[in-house]
Amino acid sequence: MTSQLPLHISFLVAATLVLSYKFQSIVPQPYLDEVFHIPQAQRYCDGKWMEWDDKITTPFGLYILSYIYTLLLFPLRPFLGQPETYICSTAILRSLNAIGVAIVLPVLGYRVSRKLGRIPCFVLAAYERLLGGKAWESAMLSATSILFRQTNVLWTSFFCVLHVVSQLAIEPNTQLLQEKKYDTRNQNLVSIFQDIWNSRVIYNPPLTQVNLVGGWPFSDLIIFLYSLSLSILRSPLQAIAAVLPFLTVIVSFIAFVILNGGIVLGDKSAHTATLHLPQLFYFTLFVLFISWPLLIAPCLPLRFLHANFPLIIPSSSSYTHSKTSHTHAHTPPESQSTLFAKTARTILTLVILSTMLLIVHKNTVLHPYLLADNRHYPFYLFRRTILYHPAIKYLAVPIYYGCGWCILDSLQRPSSSSSTQSPNHIPRAQSSLPKDSGVSLLWLLSYLIAFLLSVIGAGLVEFRYFVPGWVLWRLAVGSSRWRWWLEMAWFAAVNGVTAYLFLHRGFSWESEPGKIQRFMW
Repeated sequence: MTSQLPLHISFLVAATLVLSYKFQSIVPQPYLDEVFHIPQAQRYCDGKWMEWDDKITTPFGLYILSYIYTLLLFPLRPFLGQPETYICSTAILRSLNAIGVAIVLPVLGYRVSRKLGRIPCFVLAAYERLLGGKAWESAMLSATSILFRQTNVLWTSFFCVLHVVSQLAIEPNTQLLQEKKYDTRNQNLVSIFQDIWNSRVIYNPPLTQVNLVGGWPFSDLIIFLYSLSLSILRSPLQAIAAVLPFLTVIVSFIAFVILNGGIVLGDKSAHTATLHLPQLFYFTLFVLFISWPLLIAPCLPLRFLHANFPLIIPSSSSYTHSKTSHTHAHTPPESQSTLFAKTARTILTLVILSTMLLIVHKNTVLHPYLLADNRHYPFYLFRRTILYHPAIKYLAVPIYYGCGWCILDSLQRPSSSSSTQSPNHIPRAQSSLPKDSGVSLLWLLSYLIAFLLSVIGAGLVEFRYFVPGWVLWRLAVGSSRWRWWLEMAWFAAVNGVTAYLFLHRGFSWESEPGKIQRFMW
């Protein structure tokens, strides 16, 4: 696939140029949030550094980048045949977005270690540097990403955890155990802890060896946390040295929050922190919609039912056994341990579903902006689902659960392309991640915490909040060639429909006759 990289990039650049031209010719004036962002960028272009629009609640990274971009283009001004102010016009500033799209999209088709790709750019660049073993470079790029969106500090923490473990693993007499060695079903937990104490290992098995979606991963998690804590206590100075690059960024951000009186810039009343746990559920639907080519698999519904309700739905081997059992005089009874495990897993599924129902009942947040602006797709999604009938939000819970299960299941599939370097690859001396092409227990745990904290504080449901989490998940998922091409075709179809609706299906509000409103994500 690498040999086709220039062709793919050329196609993306051409498509981006065509769409950018269409957008600019049909919508030449700033639209929606551009009404705030473009004038602010133009103030920076004019050197008015202290002027700030209070309606803008994110940092100034985008406007600094716009300023640098216009400086680079300034020598071309005589060839453009336009007045000097054109360098910081709407058209020029929008072209920066087009360049960002052309950079980021190829990343989704190739591994992060092959190339880089607001996130994606700087968060991905920080991730790439981390995987290359360059902690300080990764930390500086992480700091830059925070200048574009405050919640990127959580991805800085994600990178920090990965780096700390990778550094502890190279300490003398410390071994990074990247295979499933311990099993609490056959071993006593105390004896496992004693073995870890004596062997000085950090237990970090790959998800391909952890029964994550159909069993009990808690024992592996407990063993991992114990081994990591023990390693930190044994090598505190090394742990501090490893955390220092990212801790510098995190502490600086905390200092900013204290001095600013909050995480939000500008009008803080428009973006107050709100506990919104269903954001995680909406994310599962988002991933399913965007990446269904990666999630579909043979017998997926049957595997899902057996993994989550094994007491009720037998496995395929059980089906085979039941069909042939009449030929045998005696069928050995199911062992008590197996029956207990099936019962426990079925009960666990029911407990999770009950908890999700409680969260939906108590914590469904309907932000005023969501219900007031019919230019955004979430307005229609909520109007025609959750707001259509009170029961729908409860009926959606099994769908959320199924989507989440599929997302975790996809992380346990090893990549089918052996020639493609894993997104979790770190040079062998520094690797805290599994040897195979799947992600590790450490990666998943820190990823889930970082993503959850980055979205549950937002009362407003916007798909852009999900993009960093989706991109990092996408880079961790293996895909065969046919899945990759199907995914690219799906991306093209979604973007084509979105562009068509935006450009050619405008409408007007009665309060603003003659002014065309347009559909957007």
